[in-house]
Amino acid sequence: MSSLSRFNPDDIYCVYCHAPAAGPCATCQALICADCGSLTGGSVKKVVVCQRCADGGRGEVTGKTWWRVATPWILFFGALLVVAALVRFWMG
Repeated sequence: MSSLSRFNPDDIYCVYCHAPAAGPCATCQALICADCGSLTGGSVKKVVVCQRCADGGRGEVTGKTWWRVATPWILFFGALLVVAALVRFWMG
């Protein structure tokens, strides 16, 4: 009786244009070719991201990335503190 084996393709292909893939996207791990990838990063570390991640602003290696994520939360909690201070001031 023959056993089932996993499918192993002859070559890996880009998920966008189906050309032979060069490697995975640095953020979403999608297989991409050199034409569909966008080089990004700082002066020391370079990464390649797919066009969807590049258009969405993901894949940056700089410290600005955490600030973009944290800014709405900082503003929310800052506004919450201001409202709490105003309520405490009015209540007396």
